[in-house]
Amino acid sequence: MLFFQNLPFLGLLSLLLATSPFTSASVPEDVIGLWRGNESILWIERVGTTLEAVIIAIRPIELAYHEVEEAPWPTGTPRRDDLNPDPKLRARYIMGLNVLADYRFDQGRWQGKIYSPRSGNNYSSTMKVNRNGELQIRGYIGTALFGRTETYRPLDPCMSHGLALGKAFGTLVACTKAGV
Repeated sequence: MLFFQNLPFLGLLSLLLATSPFTSASVPEDVIGLWRGNESILWIERVGTTLEAVIIAIRPIELAYHEVEEAPWPTGTPRRDDLNPDPKLRARYIMGLNVLADYRFDQGRWQGKIYSPRSGNNYSSTMKVNRNGELQIRGYIGTALFGRTETYRPLDPCMSHGLALGKAFGTLVACTKAGV
């Protein structure tokens, strides 16, 4: 009998938890914006019913080719997509590269294919914003159980990030705080 007396309370608690910012339900637009990982900054935007994730910043050491590298491009030139299995795509610059393909929102998360210029491989992938407001991108082969998750935080353009920003994307990350 005590259980039924608390039923209105349990209903109210369920409603509060369902609308809480700590729930895991994902809204498609949550992933859109600037995200900073350990090695890059991504600009994610919706294009029609799919997503694009463009690399707009990378670690300065990876920005250009160095003398000690055996590379098909001259020393000091911007790094390109050298490991792409398609020879026609190897001349693409890493900075400005869209790494997503066929990304669609389904069952509370985005899913599709993600390309890794570091390995030259395409992976099945899912993406969602977790309860802490971090973007989680999981890449895998076959089943999601055998994969790796990269975590990105929302980018605060006024905070130092230590990454080399592409010139074409400078306006996306300009700090707008007064006096900064």
